[in-house]
Amino acid sequence: MYGSTENRDESHEESCKAPAKSRIDSDILNSIFDDFPQIMILINQNGKVENINRVTSITLGKEKKDSFGLLGGELFGCVNSFKREGCGKNRECSECIIRNSVIHTFETGENIHKKEGELEIVTNYRSVTLMFLISTILIQHNKEQFVLLTADDITDQKLAEKEALEVSAKNEAILNLLPDLIFECKRDGIIVNYRTSIEDDLYVLPNEFLGKKIIEILPKELAWKTMHSIEQTIQTKELQSFQYQLPMNGKMVDFEARLVACGEDSALVIVSDITERKRIEKDLRESEEKFKTIFENANDAIYLTDLNGQFLEVNQMACDQLGYSRSELIQMNPHDIDSSDDPAQVKNRINQLLQDGHILFETAHVRKDGSIMPVEASVRLIDYMGEKGFLAISRDITNHKQAEKMIREKAEAEAANISKSKFLTNMSHELRTPLNSIIGFSQLLNSNPFGNLNEKETKYSYNIMTSGKHLLDLINDILDISKIESGEMELECEKFTLSSFICDMVNIIKHLADEKNIEICNQFRSESIEMHADRLRMKQILYNLLSNSLKFTPENGCI
Repeated sequence: MYGSTENRDESHEESCKAPAKSRIDSDILNSIFDDFPQIMILINQNGKVENINRVTSITLGKEKKDSFGLLGGELFGCVNSFKREGCGKNRECSECIIRNSVIHTFETGENIHKKEGELEIVTNYRSVTLMFLISTILIQHNKEQFVLLTADDITDQKLAEKEALEVSAKNEAILNLLPDLIFECKRDGIIVNYRTSIEDDLYVLPNEFLGKKIIEILPKELAWKTMHSIEQTIQTKELQSFQYQLPMNGKMVDFEARLVACGEDSALVIVSDITERKRIEKDLRESEEKFKTIFENANDAIYLTDLNGQFLEVNQMACDQLGYSRSELIQMNPHDIDSSDDPAQVKNRINQLLQDGHILFETAHVRKDGSIMPVEASVRLIDYMGEKGFLAISRDITNHKQAEKMIREKAEAEAANISKSKFLTNMSHELRTPLNSIIGFSQLLNSNPFGNLNEKETKYSYNIMTSGKHLLDLINDILDISKIESGEMELECEKFTLSSFICDMVNIIKHLADEKNIEICNQFRSESIEMHADRLRMKQILYNLLSNSLKFTPENGCI
C-alpha cells in the first residue's frame, strides 16, 4: 500500500539533501517587522541602518527611504551627531547606550534585554532627553551579521515617576485637624482652666485636671518639656510647639502641643491628636490622587509658592477664606495678603525657614473686602517640580483668639471684683467707726441721764439714734452686696410689731419731709399686728418708697 522499503529510504535521502524552506512567507515577516509597536532598527557591521519599521519612522521623524545608510546617531538625531560626523566621531559617543549596546552584541554575540539608558536628541530645533529600554539581537543572513535593535520609549513613564516623587514631598506639611484640648497653666504648672472639643474614653473629665500640676499628670520627661515650653512662652510671648506620643488603650497616639502666652504668668496649651494627620501624610506620599483630594477639601487654606513668593497653587479653602477666585490668587504673592508691614520680621521668618526647613507663626491676612483675619501659618520648604518652593498652610484662628480674649477678660473682671471687695471692706470699716460713736452718744443723750432735757429734745435725740442705726444698717448692707454676688445672701427673719416698725420709718424721714413742708400722715392705728420677716430688708424697701414719694411730692403736700 505504501510502496517498497527501498523506495521509501531513497525518497528520505532525497528529502534530507533538499534545502530547508521556511513555512512562513517572507512578506508576513516583513509585515510583522513593519507593524511591530516598538522602535526596530536593523544595523549592519559598519554601524549603518539597513532597515527601520513604521514606529521608528513616526517616532524619529525619518522616512524609511531617507534612513538607509545613516549612522545610529544621525537616525536618532543625537545632539552629538550635529557636532562632527556621527557615531563614534565625538568624545561623548563612548557613553552612548545605543552605540555601546550594538557594538557589544557584534563583538560578543550576546543579546541585550531591556537595558535602561538615555539619549539627548535635537527635535523641533530644541534639545530633548529621551529615555529608553534597549534590547539587541544578533542575526546571521547570507554569511553577514546584523544587529536588530529594539527600543521602548519610557520618557513619559520616567517623568511621571519624577512628578509623583515631587508631589509626595509637598504633602508632608498638610495639617487639617482642629485642637482637641485646651489647658490654661500657670508658670508653676498648675492647671487653672480646661476645655475639650471631643468626647472620647481616651480623655479624663475636666474636673480631674483642674488644680493639678503638669508633673502629676504627664510622664516625667514630657512634663519637664512642657514646663520648659510654658516658661519660654511666658518670657518671649512667642508661639511654642512640639510633638510627642503617649500610649492609650493599648496603642500609641500622636499629639501636637502648641503654647501661647495668656497674661503675665500663664499660658494656653492647645493639644491636638495628630494620629490621623500622620496617617494622612503617609497616604499622601503614596498617592498623588489622594493628595489632590485632600488638597482641595482641606479645612485650612493651602498655598504653594516658588522661592520668589509667586503663588503656584492654591486650594479652594484659600479662595473661600480671602474672597478671591483661583485665577486672581495665582497672580498674587504672600505680601499681597499678609497685613504685616515689618520688613525685618518678614526677613527673619524667611531666614529661619531656609535654615530649619519649617516655621510656625501667627499673622493676619487681608481679605478682598479689606477685613482682617487672624491666622496661624505653617510653612515648609519643599521640592516641587525639580525646584525649591514653599508649602504654606494657613488656619483661621478667629475663634481661638476670641476664646483667648474671653479668658483674659474673665481674669481682668475677677481682678476688678477682688479690688471692689477690698474697697467696700475698707470703706465700711472707716464709716462704721465714727457712726458707732454717734449712735452711742445719741443713746446716752436720749436716756436723759441728768434729767434736764424736755420732751422735744428727747424726741430729737431719739431720731438721731434711730437714723444712725438705719445708716449703720445701710453700711452693713454694702457688705451684703458681695454676699449676693457670691450666692451667700440669706434672709434673717424675726417677729416685730408693724406699728412700731412704721413709726420708726416715719421718724427717720420726717426731717427730710420738714424741709419741703410735707406732712407725713400715719393712719395706721393697730397695735396688735405682728410681722414675721427680715426687718432690715423691709426697712430698705419702705425707705426707698418713702424717699421716692418725698422726691416727687410738691411742697406743702402730704404723704
